[in-house]
Amino acid sequence: MSQQLMYPAIVNSPVTELAVAINDTATSFSVANGAALPAAPNLATIGTGENAETILYTGKTGNALSGVTRGFQGTAQSWPLGAKVARRFTAYDYSAFKANIEDIAQAANTQSATLRHGGNVITADQGGPLLPTINGRTQPNIFGNDGNCESLTPFTEGGTGGTSSLSTTQKRNGAHSIKFDTSTNSRIRFRNYSYTLDAAKYYLLCAWVFVESYTNGDLRVSLRDSSGGTTRYIASVNTSIIGQWQLVYVKIPTSNTLVGNGFVLAFGHWTDNSAAVSYFDDIRFYEVSAADYAAIGTTITATSTPSIDEVWPYVDGVKHVANPMLVKYGKNLLPPFTDWTNSTLAVINTPYSVTLNATATNNSCDIRLTVLPGQSYTISGTVPSGARIRIGKNDNASPLVTTFIEELTSANSSKTFTIPAGTTSIVVAIHATTAPGSYTFVNLQLELGSTKTEFAQRNDDYIYTSGITLAGSIDGTVRDSIYWRDGAWRAFRRWKTGVVLDGSLAMTYWSNNTGIKVLKYMNFTGAKYDDLAYVEKFNGQPLTYTPLSVASITAGDFFRWGTSDSYYMSVSNSESGWVDAIIPNANSIKALLNGWQANGNNGTVYNSWVSILDGVTAPGTNTEAFVAANKAPNWTGWGTLSYQLAAPLDEVLPAGAVEGSISLHPGGNYIEVGEGVIVREIVSPYETSTQFRINHKDDPQSSWLKRRVDRALKIYKNGVEDNTWSIFRNASFANGMEHLYISKSGYDATAQYTVTYIMLDKYAMTAAVDNVAVTYNTNIKTVLDAVVQQQADIATKVSVHDWLLTLDGAYITNLQIDVAALKKRDRDMASMLTQGGMM
Repeated sequence: MSQQLMYPAIVNSPVTELAVAINDTATSFSVANGAALPAAPNLATIGTGENAETILYTGKTGNALSGVTRGFQGTAQSWPLGAKVARRFTAYDYSAFKANIEDIAQAANTQSATLRHGGNVITADQGGPLLPTINGRTQPNIFGNDGNCESLTPFTEGGTGGTSSLSTTQKRNGAHSIKFDTSTNSRIRFRNYSYTLDAAKYYLLCAWVFVESYTNGDLRVSLRDSSGGTTRYIASVNTSIIGQWQLVYVKIPTSNTLVGNGFVLAFGHWTDNSAAVSYFDDIRFYEVSAADYAAIGTTITATSTPSIDEVWPYVDGVKHVANPMLVKYGKNLLPPFTDWTNSTLAVINTPYSVTLNATATNNSCDIRLTVLPGQSYTISGTVPSGARIRIGKNDNASPLVTTFIEELTSANSSKTFTIPAGTTSIVVAIHATTAPGSYTFVNLQLELGSTKTEFAQRNDDYIYTSGITLAGSIDGTVRDSIYWRDGAWRAFRRWKTGVVLDGSLAMTYWSNNTGIKVLKYMNFTGAKYDDLAYVEKFNGQPLTYTPLSVASITAGDFFRWGTSDSYYMSVSNSESGWVDAIIPNANSIKALLNGWQANGNNGTVYNSWVSILDGVTAPGTNTEAFVAANKAPNWTGWGTLSYQLAAPLDEVLPAGAVEGSISLHPGGNYIEVGEGVIVREIVSPYETSTQFRINHKDDPQSSWLKRRVDRALKIYKNGVEDNTWSIFRNASFANGMEHLYISKSGYDATAQYTVTYIMLDKYAMTAAVDNVAVTYNTNIKTVLDAVVQQQADIATKVSVHDWLLTLDGAYITNLQIDVAALKKRDRDMASMLTQGGMM
């Protein structure tokens, strides 16, 4: 039931009179004193007693009422000049109060929503806690690590001329892309993959391409028959888009038309008349669910929110969701001026007041923000005459405005604007328009929606996780999750991940087919032996699951589950070094799983080995005992297995695994869903002549963060957030995109500093979070109930913590007593021996 409109009252219900006589149909007339009635729209009563008539008027100008609904309650009738008119308490007022109160009490206890990767908006009627369930996901890239374009080695070069090479000029991820440069000829890169596509499943092929120049030719990414013959599926490059990255993709349906065992990936400048320069990066190939297949190109496109690249970003090999995070930004999306990139001409008076002492009209301070394309935002604040606030697209890695969207000057208190399609980042900058001069900006606010609301300082909430891995099936029906219950974060586990297939496993020989061996292992702990499993080979390539019998496996890199709780995988002789005529013994199998390839035999057993990774001969006497017991240098295992558990596990997460909580404010709430957050990493700032710096590319690596940084979120001093550090975003100076610095006077040499940040190269660590189920309260009663429950949970945790502290204190006291007793015993013994003449 929707809320009924309630009309304001007026103090003491003053009485006026009709200035004219009216009949029962008059819809506009005057009263003697219009000030006795509230502003329109509102109610009024004509007459007194049982025959009074309640009216609704929608306009009031001076003494004139207009848009009058006669007989709103009571009966419309004629009234004489001088009839009494007043805003009295009416039956409608009582009915509206009663109905609205009942509606609040009976409203649904909670609302639910599903958040996807990137930015999301939740519009809440009430402030209150948000309870998320973060669900897991697994993304197996069928190309393994090849598509990161950090090496030419995986691909064979083809074509009639031109060049293909690694380039650092343009790149989407990592350090390189593959550049193609042709003038009147073709140039491609290709590789044959033995991975067999399932004819009952759907797939997505996509890549990023940057066209630097173009005159002629066909630029594409394609799949061809395994023989290298017919091209079956093409992701074509839009050659009219010059000077920017574009996502190209093609969907592969069920009953795909690829011929042969596996397929060929080919990309580059396809036709002999190609004249162009282009760069290819982040080439990936995923299995997708039927529902996602239908959404790709319709509701999920290259420029939608979320986009294809956000939902299916490039990953190396097989990746699960790692270290997911949620951030709810405050109603005011603008942080204090201490967080802005400030000119030396700016003086910060208070967190939300800054004076820009401009010497030129281009003097400015700015801040970079992530935004949602197509979303309305409102900017407001006190802007001095001779200055302005400008909002523009952030088209580069550092805050640099190249396309303006809106500006606010002293002539307006607020402006509403819409983020253009494809824009996910903006810069908000304060500028001087005349100079020299001093310009003070106060209480700047950027908020979701088209309505300016009362100023508030930014107050973000977050949930960061550490050491969390969440797996899931392609269709999302079987997945891990983390959630809040009974005052604690818990994990609901349906997957076992990260099982290393190395020499510690008692794997045995099972069968021998031409050119391959099939190995077997029994009883992985708690496994559900079905097709829900992933194996990532040591080179990043996923193994192909096959439902066929072991006897039907005729190539390497297949795996399957057996009906007797057994795991089987096939290994080609070309990789193992084995031969068809010799069955490997237990030690030879351990050697293979430890990273050693056989390169000699005596006709009965294998007796010489080299490293699979680099071809170096096994050390020492190159014995079977050594390779069976020791891994090759830099080797982890033949592969890593993740499988579905036969029975789910529900467990409390350890302390520190999840940090923070989220509450909603009334109105629009901007919530970012992401992954790859690194929580409270200990750092060693580097001292320069004027500053201490973290993660600056010119400084020693000991002062860098362990992973390249996309965004630095928080820095802590002895565990407490320290806002005195500045964050500078520029890839030219940072190990990644951002570095941090503080003046020498603000640095505490005795403190421990830690940083929470989002890693840049997430493809090497994590899949994308694609599903967060949230619930939140919709009325005052349920909000209060939730707050009371959380308070009880917190009180319980505190009491348990206090009990543990008391217990630890008791243990310490007992230990002290025991130590004191031992010391007394030693002293007594020494005294006794001394008195006995033995010392």
